Amino acid sequence: MERILYGVSGVGIGHAIRSKVVICELLKKYDMKIVASGFSYDYLNGYFKDKVINIDGFEMAFRNNKIDSINTILNNMKKVSFHNYLNFLEVGKELNKFNPSVVISDWEPYSSFYSFNESVPLIIIGNAHFLAYGKFSVKLKHILDYIRFRFFLRTLIFPARYYIINCLPKMKLNENKKIRRASGLIRDEIFRSKPKKKDYVFVYQSTDTNNNLIEVLMKINEKFIIYGFSFNGRKGNLVFKKFDDSKEFIKDFVNSKAVISNGGFTLISEAIYLQKPMLLVPIKHHYEQILNAQHVFEQGFGEIVEEITVENVWNFLDKKYKIIKSNHESNNQFFKLLEGTIRKCLKK
Repeated sequence: MERILYGVSGVGIGHAIRSKVVICELLKKYDMKIVASGFSYDYLNGYFKDKVINIDGFEMAFRNNKIDSINTILNNMKKVSFHNYLNFLEVGKELNKFNPSVVISDWEPYSSFYSFNESVPLIIIGNAHFLAYGKFSVKLKHILDYIRFRFFLRTLIFPARYYIINCLPKMKLNENKKIRRASGLIRDEIFRSKPKKKDYVFVYQSTDTNNNLIEVLMKINEKFIIYGFSFNGRKGNLVFKKFDDSKEFIKDFVNSKAVISNGGFTLISEAIYLQKPMLLVPIKHHYEQILNAQHVFEQGFGEIVEEITVENVWNFLDKKYKIIKSNHESNNQFFKLLEGTIRKCLKK
């Protein structure tokens, strides 16, 4: 049986959720080791306990719904230690014993470094590299955010032999033999669901630092079910639930009448599939989220705002959106493309 090393970024929940979909499929044919950090390690370790290795990887710090650049730099500088160096050596020894034939990385630095260092072919999957190979325009006010994100993209991840880039509907990509386009990955639970339109709004936050959101939503005479603030409870018209990827999370998501979120790719992909209009408040300076949210607005799937207010929430809820039903009924196209790409790597 061929062996695959799979790296998953610990920045954001979406990388872990879609990676679980891919890993479950790959395990049908391949032996695997998974390296992950942060939330991704905790999440994936719950499903693939004997296959996941904890890497103290790159992280982002957030404050008031924006990237805290200073603490991001400081937190990652702390990781440059003798202890982490020894840990990386031990992980490297374990992976050398495993002897992977192919490395797949979803924006995870260590796996791409291992691929480069050991001359193992690398396949990059996910949406992050759309910023490198996509066709889009950058607004003047976002130039610095775009440059910063491109810098991280180029310096943290080594070049790959092949790229499979997940795109939202109608996103344009510079495709060639190395770079291929794929739709966003959808969880099987979403495909199997029978969505209803109940009288509440589903809210998901990538970080728990957007306190202004709570103050605004409490002033609106609507029910909001909120995930992302790490506690369960009720506060007036707000119902808070911890994220745990459970049936309850799926049920709350698919039966909502609308979605308020940041700009994470995975949730946006699933909301479009479910035909849920979106009010998106991207994390400030997080250009990947800004680009995703801008595309949602341009395609008429919802609205993008820099700050959430009572007025723009009401305007969003009062407006009618027509999201065309997707013909994307499975992830088979992605799996077929990935399998073909793995086979190309194994032949060389």
